[in-house]
Amino acid sequence: VTHSDEGEELCEGMASALVGTQVMDMYTADRPRSWVAVHLGHGRSLVPTHVTLRHGFGTPAMMLRKFHFQASHDGLTWATLREFKGVDGGVMAYAENFERLTVTFAVSTNRPYSHFRLIQSGENVSGNHRLCVGGMELYGTLVLAGQAGG
Repeated sequence: VTHSDEGEELCEGMASALVGTQVMDMYTADRPRSWVAVHLGHGRSLVPTHVTLRHGFGTPAMMLRKFHFQASHDGLTWATLREFKGVDGGVMAYAENFERLTVTFAVSTNRPYSHFRLIQSGENVSGNHRLCVGGMELYGTLVLAGQAGG
């Protein structure tokens, strides 16, 4: 897991919380185009079909509004697979019996990728640029090096 505050500590939390099962606060510094990224590791790619995001704060403050979900083969060149413009407020909602806001959305691609990133394209619901996300789950078809199509 990497983030736009690389070389510095996150404003709150640990980057590893993005892929962990423990619910904790996590957000970046207040900078435009803040991002967090996950690399699946050498020899692993995913053809994503859905993504679930968990809010990184215990209240609706700083909820994501405007962001892109992107994918890459090398972590340098990114393709936007889904864009959220956040016209009517945040994109997340409280899940039943769940202590954090979540959103699940579909992704349409037939290509496998090994790097995935969320990058803010505008202010969150609190009017700042802190990227506040406490979890990301990726769903789809896993492709291992040496398999057909991977």
